[in-house]
Parts: sequence; C-alpha cells; structure tokens
Amino acid sequence: MAHYENNTLSSAFKTFFERETLTGPNFNEWYRSLRIVLRVADTFDYLYKPCPDQPADTATEAEKAAFRAEYKKHSDPPAVEIYDMVDALHSCRQAPGKPVSEHVLEMKGLMDQLHTLGKPYENDMAVNLINMSLKDFGDFVRNFNIHCVGKTVTELHALLIDFEKGLKDKAP
Repeated sequence: MAHYENNTLSSAFKTFFERETLTGPNFNEWYRSLRIVLRVADTFDYLYKPCPDQPADTATEAEKAAFRAEYKKHSDPPAVEIYDMVDALHSCRQAPGKPVSEHVLEMKGLMDQLHTLGKPYENDMAVNLINMSLKDFGDFVRNFNIHCVGKTVTELHALLIDFEKGLKDKAP
C-alpha cells in the first residue's frame, strides 16, 4: 500500500497557505472568497469534514478503497487551480491603454480554462463580468444592458471592438 502523507501536509490548499499571509483585515475577505470558490467546485464540505485517517493494515480492501477515494478528493489539485482562475477572472480589469480586444480575449481564455475543468460560467454571468471589468465603456455598458440582453461573449466582443473604433475616430 502506498504511503500517504500527513493530512495537513497533503492539503490541496498547502501552497495557497504558504503563499498568502492572512491577517486581521484580509482574513474575512479570504474566508468569504474561499467559501464561494468551494461552493462552485462542489467541495464546500472540505471546510468541515476532515480527511479520514489512514486505515490500518488489517482493514478490508473496501475500507482501503474508500480511504483512497476520499483522500483523492481532499488532495485534488484542480480545486486550487479553479480558485486561482476564479480569483484572476473576478479581479481582472482593463488596463489603461490596453485594447479592449486583448482584454476580452484574456478573460475569455480564463473562462475557457474553467470550462475545461468542468466549472463553466453561464453566458449572462460571463458577459456581466466582462462588462464590469471595462474601463471607459460606461455608455456602451448601459446601452448594452438595455438593448442587447442575451448576446454571447463573442457577440459582445465584436460590439466592443466596433465601439472602441468609434471612440478612436472621435478622439481629437
């Protein structure tokens, strides 16, 4: 039987805890974000249900198989990967001077990676995230929200490119 590391050391969140310093001001925000991500990943019970202890050598094969399955769930690296992508997606903002096409493609790439991991965003959520991340497109977003309900991310991308061209043409 393979040797399994201590539950604390093999936690899927080990690298996150090593990288992030949790202090009073950011702990509540971190904990809220963690709960949201774990709910999306259907792993919310990990906060409250510890990984089971390794079965003894005298355990039945069924108990050993159950332990391996539960252990794999608790040490599944995509959970950390999903958290990092969701965090990057929600904190993504258009940089000053960055073309809107590059920005939308960057966000769409993150959404495609999440889709590959089995956690796709619904179209309306994806469109709203992109619209909220835009800088200097307030008029476009208002008009879009009134007249363009139900558009896909690709259609939004094309409309944004056209709108940006119009802004450049109007610039002195």
